[in-house]
Amino acid sequence: MSDALRVLTAFFAVVNPASVALVAGAIRFPDERTRRAAIAIATVFAGGLAALAAVAADAILDGLEIEPETFRIAAGAVMATAGVYAALRPGALTPAGQGSRADGLFPLGIPTLLSPAMLVAAMSYGADEGVGTAIGAALVVFVLAAATAIALPAGRAPKLAADGIARLTGALLVVLSVALIVDGVLAV
Repeated sequence: MSDALRVLTAFFAVVNPASVALVAGAIRFPDERTRRAAIAIATVFAGGLAALAAVAADAILDGLEIEPETFRIAAGAVMATAGVYAALRPGALTPAGQGSRADGLFPLGIPTLLSPAMLVAAMSYGADEGVGTAIGAALVVFVLAAATAIALPAGRAPKLAADGIARLTGALLVVLSVALIVDGVLAV
């Protein structure tokens, strides 16, 4: 598997588009236009912060005197925790959204799209694989998550299917994060 595809797969598992769609669907927006605007705001906001994390990764790690290999282990631990939570939780997190465009910042932007796991993944892959690869993969996955959130139809069956996919994606995140931890240990 190429490095870019590996990063894209990891970001897909971290962002978990099915889970994003469930969270967006749980917020009671007054109309479809407001809902789409909040999703767009979340995508741009989270994408910008993830890009900033990838760009600043080397400087932050240098300032903290942490080697990228060591940070890879820590990032894997954070990502594994998020994966276990996604795989085991009973349905989507019920957000404290207000049904306005501001929901694009919280809860859709942070912590749904830009979770702690996504932040450390952006920093780790930005430091290891390069800023361009990390930003490109993050933006592709954020746009995919936004499209999934917009396209998820109402109804019990689509929500149950999305919940099942979100749980499987969480399990995939656990597998990928364990591989990241092992890679970090072997590199140290």
